[in-house]
Amino acid sequence: MVQKVRIDGIDYEVIRSDEPIIFEGKTGYGRVDYEDKKIHVSIAEGTEASRHHVLYHEIIHAIIRERTLTYGNTVEETFVDELAKGLFNVVQDNPELVNAKHWKGK
Repeated sequence: MVQKVRIDGIDYEVIRSDEPIIFEGKTGYGRVDYEDKKIHVSIAEGTEASRHHVLYHEIIHAIIRERTLTYGNTVEETFVDELAKGLFNVVQDNPELVNAKHWKGK
């Protein structure tokens, strides 16, 4: 898993935790600390693929925050989760999309 992710020009440090993430009294597998620019991902349970899904999920939260996006009447968690699943599947099925050489015309 990566150590940092740049989102709209802002570096977010990726922190791996051996424990579930507890935030506002709820237990989860990830969260974004917008003030400190950190994305926390629990590696306590699940597969590597599920951990990457959590990372994508949190990245999408950060994108929404950095771009001050709105999502209509959809609950943010549902919106983010579906986007994260879709993005993860696209990257898994099309690894050339994230290959830097591919975008340099080679």
